[in-house]
Amino acid sequence: MRVLQIVNTADAQSIPLEVATRLPLPAADVLAAGFYAQTAFPQVHGATKSDLEKPDDKQAAIVLLNAKNALDFAAIARLWRVIDDFDPDVIHLHHTVSTLLATWMVVLRGKKRVLIKTEHNDRRHQGLAQTLVNAVTYPFFRYVITNSDETQRSLKPWEKRVLKNKVATIYNGVNTSLIESQAGRRQEMRDRLGISDDVFLLGAVGRLVPQKNYERALEGFAKAVGRSEKPMRMLIIGQGPLEEALRSQVADLGISQQVIFAGALAREDVYAYLSAIDGMLMASIFEGFCNAAVEAVMAGAPICASGIQTLREVLQSHPIHVDPYSTDDIARGLLEMASMPAQERAMRAEKARDFAYQNYSITSVCQKYVDLYRTVLSGGVSIPSGEAAAR
Repeated sequence: MRVLQIVNTADAQSIPLEVATRLPLPAADVLAAGFYAQTAFPQVHGATKSDLEKPDDKQAAIVLLNAKNALDFAAIARLWRVIDDFDPDVIHLHHTVSTLLATWMVVLRGKKRVLIKTEHNDRRHQGLAQTLVNAVTYPFFRYVITNSDETQRSLKPWEKRVLKNKVATIYNGVNTSLIESQAGRRQEMRDRLGISDDVFLLGAVGRLVPQKNYERALEGFAKAVGRSEKPMRMLIIGQGPLEEALRSQVADLGISQQVIFAGALAREDVYAYLSAIDGMLMASIFEGFCNAAVEAVMAGAPICASGIQTLREVLQSHPIHVDPYSTDDIARGLLEMASMPAQERAMRAEKARDFAYQNYSITSVCQKYVDLYRTVLSGGVSIPSGEAAAR
C-alpha cells in the first residue's frame, strides 16, 4: 500500500504533514507533498523520480513543489509528475488548492486511486471557495475524515447527502514524546523571559487571526490584571495578519508591560515555553479540533477555554469554560484560574493531561489512519467515529 499525502504548505506547524511522516508503514511507501515552497522538516526532496525512490529508511520523503501561487503551472506539472512517478494507492488530501488540483488530475487520468479528504475546521465558518471546491470534489472521494464530531456536524446538508455513510471522525494527534522532551524547563524559560515565580504567567498559542479571538482575550486579560491580587503576564506565541493591530490594542489597554509577543516558534520551542506557563487561554470563537489547547494540557498547564462545542468535546469538562464573546467572562475565568490554590490547579491539570494522553497520542492516530486506508482499499466502509475512533 502506497500513500501520498498532499498539503498546501509543508511548514513546521502542519499536523497533516507530521502525521504523514509518522505513519506505521515502510518509509518507501509514504510520500508527503507540499504544494508551496516552505518546510521546516530536515529531509526534503525535489519532485524527480530518482528522489522519490530514495527516501530515508526511517522517515517518509517530503517533496516541495515550490508553487508561487495557486496557478503556478510549473508546480502543477510537478504535482502531476509526482502522482505518476510515486503511483500511490491512496491519495490523502487536506487543503483547498491542492485538493482541487489532485482530484482533477486523478479524474482526468482515469486511473483507479482511492481519494480521501480530511476536513480540519468548522465548515460553518469557511468561505465560498471551500464550498465550491467541495462541490466539485466530494463526489470522487471514497471517504471524508473530520477531526471532531463537531466538525462533522458542521458539514453542509448537501455535503452529507453526497457522502452518505462515507464520513467518520478521527481526532488529531499530538507528539507526546516531543512534549516530554521539553518538560522540566520551567525555570530556564521563565528566566529567559525575565519572569519571577510569584508572577502568574498565562500562555496563548495560535495564529493571530480573527478565529482565535485575541482582541477579546486581551481585553479580558486587561480586566483580570486590574482585579488580580497577584501580578500577571501573558505570553502570546504565533504570528498573523492581526499582529500590528493587537500590539496597538495592548498599548491602548495599558498592558504593554504585561504582554509578550513571542512570534512564531518551532514546535519544540513552543513546548518548552508551555512548560513555563501557569495557565493557558484559548478563547477561539470556532475550532475544528485545536491542537494548541491539547498540547498545553499535555504539557501540564491548566486551561481556560472558550465554551464552544468543539472545545467541550475535545477537552471535556477539564477546563474552566468561558463565553468567548464576553470579556467580563474571560476575565472571570482567568481570575478563577489564577486564584486557584496551587495544589488544586495541579490536580486539575493532571486529570486533563491524563485524559489527553489517553485519547490524542499521535501514534494511535497514525495507526487509525493506516487502518482506515486498509479498510477502504479492501472495499469496507465500517469505520469507527467520534469517541470510538479516539479510543
